[in-house]
Amino acid sequence: MYIIQKSTHWLQQHHTSSSQRVSFSFYNLQEGIVSGIEEAYQSAAETASQLHYECHVQEGTWVAPHSNLLTMTGPWSALLSTESFAKWIISWMSSLSTQLWQWDLKLAPEGIQILYTPREGLAYGTWEKKAALLGGARHRRLFFTDGLRLNHLHYQWLGGITAAINELMERLPPTVKIETVVSTLEEVQEAIEAGSHLIILRNMSEAQVKMATRTGQRRVLFELEGIFPPSAAPMLAASGVQFVSSDALLRHDTIWPVEIRISSHSAN
Repeated sequence: MYIIQKSTHWLQQHHTSSSQRVSFSFYNLQEGIVSGIEEAYQSAAETASQLHYECHVQEGTWVAPHSNLLTMTGPWSALLSTESFAKWIISWMSSLSTQLWQWDLKLAPEGIQILYTPREGLAYGTWEKKAALLGGARHRRLFFTDGLRLNHLHYQWLGGITAAINELMERLPPTVKIETVVSTLEEVQEAIEAGSHLIILRNMSEAQVKMATRTGQRRVLFELEGIFPPSAAPMLAASGVQFVSSDALLRHDTIWPVEIRISSHSAN
């Protein structure tokens, strides 16, 4: 058994034929919620159909450090073309799931739920959404038609917050919810009075957030957007909001470390 550093170097060092069958086993180095295993072996299968896969853990579950997550077995030539991307998928998706799981442990007891907020232009948005849900986040809406989100550009087009909400109230079915993005206490008050169902507080100070939630208590739901480090957990817990955006909590440069261990088999 060998821990992989550079696959090609190991291949050359041990004079192994590219057709020899080997096993690549993926191990996590930190505890957390595992995600992305299904995507890893599906993407590998699309590249090399002759690979065999064995999953050792269930996605969405907590795993201890140094757990064997997934084993791929096949010829060297096939595994070399897939191992790097498969490792990245597991590392990236598990990192997102684990971060949100850690946040959920702190926020759920305070009645605060994490809403998945997709990032614009993300190539693997479906994968990120799955990772977020496995980490404890919930859907913002099931379908785009379930709600509409108003931001400052819409206010400029339609003549202000009140005018924009009134326009939608007249045209939309009563079951469709209106989300309103605001950044000042004056906008909070206007959105409440106009009848917004959910108010999204963007880049507001702790004092402003607390004032906003007191103003709209029992009249409207609040969601918090921004960028919050782990040290902000006490502030979020005491903020009075019901929801926090998933993207506000994630550090996208954080990777859940995964290593690959190689086992060689007798040549065919």
